[in-house]
Amino acid sequence: MSEAEILAARYVHGIFCEDVRDEVGGGASFIGVYDHGLRASEGLPGIVHKLAAVIWVGFSVNDEAPELEVALEVPGGTIVARTSLGRITPRNTEAGLAAIPFVTRQQARAVIRLKDITLPQAGRLRLLVTAWGKTWTAASLAIVAET
Repeated sequence: MSEAEILAARYVHGIFCEDVRDEVGGGASFIGVYDHGLRASEGLPGIVHKLAAVIWVGFSVNDEAPELEVALEVPGGTIVARTSLGRITPRNTEAGLAAIPFVTRQQARAVIRLKDITLPQAGRLRLLVTAWGKTWTAASLAIVAET
C-alpha cells in the first residue's frame, strides 16, 4: 500500500448524544442522538448538564493508530475542555487484519462523557480532534435559543 493510500484511508468523525450505554458483547447504544441541533429551552447563556460525544477514527491496516487530543469548543470559539486520549487502538488489532487480503481499514472508537457545559450563546458546539498532526472537526452541533 502506498503512502498516499495510507493517508487517504484516515478519517475522524463523531456524534453528540445524551449518553452512551455499553452493551454485552462489545456493542454500544447511543441515547438521545442530536442530529438537528440542541434547543436551549431555558435560554442562553445556559448549561447542558449531561452530554456525550462519540468519536470514530479510521485508518489503514498498514498505518499506526494515532494519539488523540480532544477539545470542546463552545459557541463564540472558546475551548472549555481539552484532554489527551493517548493512542487508541481498534479492538480487532490483535486479529492480524493486515494479513487478510480484503481488509484494508481499521476503526477505533472513543466515548467522552461531559457534564455541566456552559453555553454562552447560540452558534456551534464543536468537538475538535487532533490526530496525525492534523485537527479535525469530528462533530458539530447547532445551539439554538428557544424563544
